[in-house]
Amino acid sequence: MTARTWCTTMWLAVVVALLLMATQAHADDLVEHRIRYSITARNTSGELLRNVDVIAAGPVSRTGAQRTVSLQASSTFELQSDERGNQELRFRLTMAPYATKMITIDTVVEFATRPAAQRLKDEPSFLRAEPFVEVGHPAVSAAAEHVEGKSPSEVADALFRSVVGRVRTSGYVSEPHGALYALETGKGDCTEAMYLLVALARSRGIPARGVAGFVVSHDAVVHAIDYHNWAELYLDGAWRIADPDKRVFGTASSQYLAMRILGGTAEQLLGGAAVSASRPELAVRID
Repeated sequence: MTARTWCTTMWLAVVVALLLMATQAHADDLVEHRIRYSITARNTSGELLRNVDVIAAGPVSRTGAQRTVSLQASSTFELQSDERGNQELRFRLTMAPYATKMITIDTVVEFATRPAAQRLKDEPSFLRAEPFVEVGHPAVSAAAEHVEGKSPSEVADALFRSVVGRVRTSGYVSEPHGALYALETGKGDCTEAMYLLVALARSRGIPARGVAGFVVSHDAVVHAIDYHNWAELYLDGAWRIADPDKRVFGTASSQYLAMRILGGTAEQLLGGAAVSASRPELAVRID
């Protein structure tokens, strides 16, 4: 073997080794969770219900830290999505009088331990006021301006800590009250803490959004009681977890399963609920 051939061989070996290391490092940054949940539909009337639509949330198709790999159910469904990646499964059921039907949904979701950089689309929609996010209200503006920080990351951290210190957990609240309520009363559950942080961040020019879903650390069967809300703030080119209720900021991306990104048309999908039906006689719930 000549010196030139030896050098070429060694160079190729180094390149292959680096590629293998990069691939392995990428693989180590990804985890897969198999998630199962069930919905129950019950005909509360004495009439036959034909072709009733039942709509259930599916995992968000893709975020900076999440990708839905597969989605299956025990009944046939149509899959629809919106511009934010929210997905809904539409089942068409015919239900006998007083009949009950359970549908099981199985999904495999891939998570990254660190959120990937994403180009922010439609930035104004993540900065403006929305229902329950009272950006522009004098009290919200004053609270947002009160915190200090030299960079967006420092301001975001200070806002997060202010919400953690301000909102006392009052247990589950069936109806959302929003950011202003949490600010003025200092009470609320994960939903109010989420809305307050989103409103404060937007008031300081930091794009923010609310997210609904589940916190999972492994394969799991999730239930309605596990449903959770948190915020995400757009910092350094990526969406970062900010969960005042659980005291999590900027970490644990692989444990947060996004089922719906709030705002935009997300409130039209499912009417803001995790499961809904096109006829009031059909009662539906996530078990």
